[in-house]
Amino acid sequence: MATPYNSNYQPASQAASSSYQSYQQLGSHAVNVEGGNVQPTPGDANEGQRISRYETSINLRPDAEAGLAYALGCITGVALLILERKNDYVRYHAWQSCMLSAAAFIAIIILAIISHTLSWIMFLAFLIISVYMGRRAYIDGATFYRFQLPYIGSMAADWVDCE
Repeated sequence: MATPYNSNYQPASQAASSSYQSYQQLGSHAVNVEGGNVQPTPGDANEGQRISRYETSINLRPDAEAGLAYALGCITGVALLILERKNDYVRYHAWQSCMLSAAAFIAIIILAIISHTLSWIMFLAFLIISVYMGRRAYIDGATFYRFQLPYIGSMAADWVDCE
């Protein structure tokens, strides 16, 4: 018995023929993404070099790294800023984690002077926000959507885009 043959079959690499702009930058030129690989625009200093947008410096998945940025606040944020040089999604969440932790630390110190109870409430709110942001960074890693906190998120995005 003959097996039916689908003449319209295309491998996944050929089926994704549309290209779109990536959030990552190589030098000062935007890059095109096709099939998960990043190709520099013509005339770029990195022309001919293929970089995967899923590539990271420390060989963890980008969603896991972005989620870890919120695990210990500034400690993991600074560690990822130092160690991660290839993935802008991870660097964005590392910056946002550092700024969130610094703002929470300052607020906790100020509230500790006013009221011990208020400082504990602020600390618990910081923990809840950090867990939520870590989970959100991990889940959004599939689409590389940058969830922005008010004020802090736009500053982190500007810093990553200027690097």
